[in-house]
Amino acid sequence: MFKYVFKKSRMKVIMGAVDLLGSIIFAPFLFIRGKFSTKKGPHNILVVRLDQIGDMVQAIPFFEALKRKYPLSTVHAVCVKDCAFLLKNNRNVDALHTVPSSWFYPERKANMADYAGLIKVLRRAGIDEAYDLRGDIRNLIFLRLCGAKKVMGYDCAGGGFLIDKKFPYDRDEHEIDKNLKLIGAKAEKEVAVEFPRSVSEEKTVRAFIDENGGPKTRRIIIHPFTRGGSRMWGMGKYADLAVKISKKENVRIFIIGGKDDERDSDIFSWNDKVINCIGRFSLGLTVEMLRQSHAFIGNNSGPQYFAAYSGIKSCVIYGNSVNYKSWQPKVKEDNFIALSKPTDCGPCELSVCNQKTHRCMDLITVDEVYNAVEGWL
Repeated sequence: MFKYVFKKSRMKVIMGAVDLLGSIIFAPFLFIRGKFSTKKGPHNILVVRLDQIGDMVQAIPFFEALKRKYPLSTVHAVCVKDCAFLLKNNRNVDALHTVPSSWFYPERKANMADYAGLIKVLRRAGIDEAYDLRGDIRNLIFLRLCGAKKVMGYDCAGGGFLIDKKFPYDRDEHEIDKNLKLIGAKAEKEVAVEFPRSVSEEKTVRAFIDENGGPKTRRIIIHPFTRGGSRMWGMGKYADLAVKISKKENVRIFIIGGKDDERDSDIFSWNDKVINCIGRFSLGLTVEMLRQSHAFIGNNSGPQYFAAYSGIKSCVIYGNSVNYKSWQPKVKEDNFIALSKPTDCGPCELSVCNQKTHRCMDLITVDEVYNAVEGWL
């Protein structure tokens, strides 16, 4: 039970019982399959990553290493539609399959009919080898239903009886290294990640910059939003930070966010130096805007990866809800600042803070963030 990553003891007991029963039932099948498995390289490989954008960005190096290991194999990838643009034209992915949502998106229920259709497609492809990059029994069941002859992954959230080759799970290991470990590889200290771009998006962003100060201004991107409340530094603090930065000469501050974030836009004081981009840009335009800027400041969310891996100086306010060292981008140290303060309640890994005050974020002040990034302004 101690191997499970669940916070609740009840879940550990339940999954322990499920794994015990599953092991009794499936052990003979795994033994027989192991005895008769071929040592030939896999023809069709399936990789599943049904998480959110940041998780998929950190998975991109895995596909490159996988294709390097098996250059003649056909690599199939399964992800949610939100992440598809990251792999759509990736030369290391031969077949991309998407679903509208997954069990990791609490705000959108996964439609089992979508998965049933996808399972049929993948069974027809004939999957020789499959990888679950997360370690989740639902992913493992999906891979088995797809007819995978061999499954590799982690049993940290149950389902070990479905895995042919298990790997030791270290929750403090960097996410990229967790992924690469499944194929016996390890990342360098600094990793290169390329994102799709288009000429039209590049021209659109260049024109937008011309309308808002021109190319000679210092462009600072602030992304004050994130999915989990425990990872929010505070809208008021970001508003105060924007005011403080705007006093610098020749800067333009662009506040970015999605359509759902527009309801929180009134807290900022908009003017010709603090520009409202919330809900204005598509994801592709947002990535391009980051490429054409000088610095990024934001919470622990997807845009941090687009900024950092695009070579933009980035400051991420992590607080202490997660072990940030396992999630921060693998980029040059001079280009990245991680702000986190130790607290006795963290890393909690909770989506919503359960303390009376948001202690790990309250300890990080506006002046501290400003002083950290002032040399970039």
